[in-house]
Amino acid sequence: MKTTGVAASIRIRLRGIYRRRFWIASTLSFVSSQSWLRDEIWLREVSGSGEARRISPDGGTEPVWARKGGELFYIARTDLMAVRINLQDPSQYVPPVRLFDMASYALSQQPPSYDVSETGRFLMTKKDALMTTKDFPDTPSITVILNWTARLRSTASPD
Repeated sequence: MKTTGVAASIRIRLRGIYRRRFWIASTLSFVSSQSWLRDEIWLREVSGSGEARRISPDGGTEPVWARKGGELFYIARTDLMAVRINLQDPSQYVPPVRLFDMASYALSQQPPSYDVSETGRFLMTKKDALMTTKDFPDTPSITVILNWTARLRSTASPD
């Protein structure tokens, strides 16, 4: 995969295969905008052998591997998609299938916006379940002060 010229946006998530209490990562999934038109989901061997393979035919973001491997989930527009991948040869996979519409679920500013349990159930937040400070006007706020020790030193320095 070449990303020359303008740098492509790449976010990486590793897929591990559980063996004898150790996670062995063999294939990584990543999002790349190397087509310059939209983000796509790609697979590549961690060893670097072989070519990167695009598995999302119509764009995609937020790849999440099934806990046991063999299946990758991602979001395409407002649909949650699933791709079955051969664990012995990740170049062999079944084309993506649409699982359900995610339009009524919240997308996170810090992906992924969802997760998948070992049993295959999804964890996500419904948009109408999100609460803001307008929902609780009497709730006290929290103020975070960054670099407070430097500020303290500058105000407490002897004359």
